[in-house]
Amino acid sequence: ARLAKALIQRDPSKASYYNAFGVAAWRLGKKSLAVKAWQKSLKIDPANAFAGRAMAKARQAVAKARAAQGAPVAN
Repeated sequence: ARLAKALIQRDPSKASYYNAFGVAAWRLGKKSLAVKAWQKSLKIDPANAFAGRAMAKARQAVAKARAAQGAPVAN
């Protein structure tokens, strides 16, 4: 996560750096931070397939966690 963050600081216009940061944050359990990184990646490059897939997986994970807790699932 530190390397990706350093790369973002160096060149915040690279969508791939936000993708990498999102992956690192997700693996560290910082899911909301990961989603924010992927959202930023998509803002920079709306056609970014990786960030789009990552966001879809994140939404599925959130829905699954809510369902496991008995909470209503928002679409």
